[in-house]
This record gives sequence, structure tokens and C-alpha cells, in this order.
Amino acid sequence: MAHEQVGRAAGDLRSVVGRVLVDVWTVSAVGRDDWRARLPVVLELDDGRRLELCWRGLDQLSMSWQTIDLAAAPDDGTGRPLRWRRSDHFAVTPNRGSTIREVGTTGPVRPPGRRAASFPPDVAGLWFATDGPGLHVFDALDENGLMPSYPAPHALRLLDGPLA
Repeated sequence: MAHEQVGRAAGDLRSVVGRVLVDVWTVSAVGRDDWRARLPVVLELDDGRRLELCWRGLDQLSMSWQTIDLAAAPDDGTGRPLRWRRSDHFAVTPNRGSTIREVGTTGPVRPPGRRAASFPPDVAGLWFATDGPGLHVFDALDENGLMPSYPAPHALRLLDGPLA
């Protein structure tokens, strides 16, 4: 479950505060600029670390550090040639070179009128507040989503203490 994964990695996630987001890497087909959102998103920091994130399904987050070789061609099981490339996604470009000021988790935004008990409280994204607009890496229905917008305040939980 994503909540448990984030809980185990909370200290590592907090350690990105104060670091510069040097780049974000995504996968595309060779010869095309399309983003393969089902494959990992890699956040490259100014201290040389890389945070690798991949949402694979409801509440299924894969999070690792330094395991992906960006020089090696990724494989999605289709046999099509793929490559890692610096992302030009609209959520990434205004954050490139920005300092990360806060990190938090986001939950699903509950539609008005829905009882909290009937809506899953699970972690649905990670929010990186930066000197720029910020970067939200979230579960977009079995693949990665990227947005530069601030999550709804009631859906944001900063990682400034232990996760309950």
C-alpha cells in the first residue's frame, strides 16, 4: 500500500527538502516525444540522488532510489524501442532548477457530499513544493500523473512529522 511505502520512506523523502530539482526523466518511444506514463518518473536532485516513482494501480506506488540506469533503454514488455529523456512536460519545466521547500502526501479529493468513510483515505500522490509552482506526482488511474498545481488543502499532508 502506498501509505505504508511512504511511511517507510518518510525520512528519505524529507531529506529532499532544501535540494534543487535538477531534472525529471520520463520514458518515450524512440523517435517520438510521447510520454509513457505507465513507466517510472525519475526526479534528479543536485546531490546526485535520483528518486524513482511509479504508480501502477490504486494505492500501488513503487518508490526507489538510484536503481534505474538512465543510459540503458527501458523495457515495457512490448518490444518497442524506448528511451529515457529529460521531460518537457508542462508540470516539469517551470520546476526545473527550483529548490524543494516541502514534501507532502496527497489523498484522493473527495467529491462534495460523499462521506469520508465511503471514500478511501489512502495516499494518492506526492507533492513537492518548490520555488516554482511545485510538482505533484500522483496516481492517474494505473499510471503516473504530473501537475504543477497545488493540491486541495484538505487533501495535502506535509511530511514534517511521523505518519500516523
